[in-house]
Amino acid sequence: MTKQKKAMILMGVMWLGLLIIGLLYSSVSDNEVQGRVTELTVDEETGVVTFVVQSATGKDIGLIVTDETSIYSFIDGVDDSEFITGAYVDSTVVVEYGNSRHSLTTQNGEEMRAYETETIYIESVLTTETATVSDGTILRIWRNNDSYDYELEDGTEILRVHDRSDPDSNVISRVENFAMLDAVAQQNISSFYEKQGLLYDIQTELEKAYLAYIQREDMTKYFACHVLEQTVKPSASSETVMYFVTSVQLPLGDRNYHTHYESAAFDKTTGNEMNIWDVFSCSPEEAKRGILDAVGYEDTVLVEKMMQAFEPEYIQFKTDDIEVYFPQGSLSGEEHSLGFGLAYAEIAELLHDWAIPMSSDWWETA
Repeated sequence: MTKQKKAMILMGVMWLGLLIIGLLYSSVSDNEVQGRVTELTVDEETGVVTFVVQSATGKDIGLIVTDETSIYSFIDGVDDSEFITGAYVDSTVVVEYGNSRHSLTTQNGEEMRAYETETIYIESVLTTETATVSDGTILRIWRNNDSYDYELEDGTEILRVHDRSDPDSNVISRVENFAMLDAVAQQNISSFYEKQGLLYDIQTELEKAYLAYIQREDMTKYFACHVLEQTVKPSASSETVMYFVTSVQLPLGDRNYHTHYESAAFDKTTGNEMNIWDVFSCSPEEAKRGILDAVGYEDTVLVEKMMQAFEPEYIQFKTDDIEVYFPQGSLSGEEHSLGFGLAYAEIAELLHDWAIPMSSDWWETA
């Protein structure tokens, strides 16, 4: 075969590939709308399901469900197949639709264009539950994939509360993870965090968010809702101990947040909680003093405040160092939180050898 023929064949294959790619892309719709379902109708005679979605800009899009429509959702308790029955009329969705135009009659008698839907993703649904703040205002509660949204009657979102994560929800690189433990240890650690529960009060945070909303200087300005989030992650592990950190994001207003941390240590074999002071080879008082001496603070008054306030859960054991955080309000006379870090080499004499986590270098060669 000549080079010219090979080149022609290669060119033909390239053009065929481009044609196939073009056909594939032409079958994928560029039409998409995200918004709230304002109505859904099932034709009693034909069974055809039509619905209307109002986008964030206020535009209404008429849509038709076909036999080819895919409907899905990742919200716990939501049966996506029930969407066509009208079970989730109060929902927000993302819809991809085709170019074929039809018409539908809305529930108020108006005619509008309608498009055949290709996919319907249910983002959130309105629950039957409500919340009430101190002045009697009632808020609706929406369920999302991983959170609950508290909303005023006019649609203003005041507070978003993310689901509390479990210890098996996060996988961290270069750290031994929860799934590596045996079943008994996993169960005991999970039970510990189930008992720990939320480290904040939803009603208290809802009142704060609502107060920030009604007291804002510019009532016409967009209100950035407050967000609550609590996560549990493994932070380090030694040959016998696995360390975890609970992080709680608490809103301060004006899109500012404070993060509160609490640490815990567990026996890797049993999953039983260990007293953090037990990983030190000295008394708690000696451990506190040794850590603060290693930092080298010159302000002796501050050091004594820290000695008095020092709690074991303030210590975060990381792969290569410890981090200590004194939360806001824990140190008398100090307005803000305070934190510092120390390499294990600086405090190795304070710790049992079996408690010192495997380093980043160890994980690189493991």
